Amino acid sequence: MRAFSGFPAGKARKVSLPEAVFSELVPLIDDLHELKVTLHVLWRLADQRGQAVRYLRQADLASDTLLLAGLGPTPLAALETALARAVERGTLLVAKEPAGSGEWLIFANTPRG
Repeated sequence: MRAFSGFPAGKARKVSLPEAVFSELVPLIDDLHELKVTLHVLWRLADQRGQAVRYLRQADLASDTLLLAGLGPTPLAALETALARAVERGTLLVAKEPAGSGEWLIFANTPRG
């Protein structure tokens, strides 16, 4: 097991998430990969400040080495299953890209998403 060295001293970037993530959503999630993918997606979407519509492409996640490193020996399969669970739960929404590429776009289930 790799150890965590602690949070750095000084000014660190912060991520703002709705309280409901911790008070309502996290208690419902019973799969570690779904939890990791959900938190990672919410973090990545929160980082898209200033964009009218915040979304990720499935390919963005499939090439995200930070995310994939935490999804076990078959990370792409784990990612696909975790995304499906998060969509079924209603945490994330997906839509096919209208440009015709057939790529899935991933949104948080928020009024803005």
